[in-house]
Amino acid sequence: MDRDRADDARLGELLRAHDPPPPVPAGEMWDAIALDLRRRTSPRARWARRAALLAASLVLGVIVGEQTAGIAPRRDAAAPIPRPASASIPRAYRLALDGHLAEAQPVLAQIERGGPAGTVDESARRLLVTTRVLLASPAADDAAAAALLRDLELVLSQTVADGGTVLAADAIHARGVLPRLRAMAGGRA
Repeated sequence: MDRDRADDARLGELLRAHDPPPPVPAGEMWDAIALDLRRRTSPRARWARRAALLAASLVLGVIVGEQTAGIAPRRDAAAPIPRPASASIPRAYRLALDGHLAEAQPVLAQIERGGPAGTVDESARRLLVTTRVLLASPAADDAAAAALLRDLELVLSQTVADGGTVLAADAIHARGVLPRLRAMAGGRA
């Protein structure tokens, strides 16, 4: 026991002889923390955080809506497929629409068959841009053309997003996109 006390005393002397650690700059540390908190809660940061949350909730809402609303029933082969009236779409837009639909047919057929992802994704991305442009043009004034373009946009979006060709193939079948597209593109010259 005496030896333990002697060791403790010697250890205490050594500790006192050792250089004490420098004082902690607590004031500077708290100032840096307070500055960081002010930056994180600045109006710009709050706006950016709210915008990100709003965008995420919007995407989630669209996904949930698509899943819960169901996909339109498949059209029967005997059901008539509406064609746009030639007079309702200006000639330049009608030609652009016809060319776009003709270009989309092989891509949709490849998606339906589960073709190679790389070529399908690139073609779908390019066609998606054109589809959205046509939706914003007078070509979408015709109800049948607008409905087909919206369905085509859905299929292409599903293909582009995470290579979702399974979802896209299901949508092609359920919405009857490919037969409608062939009828609309083949029905006019």
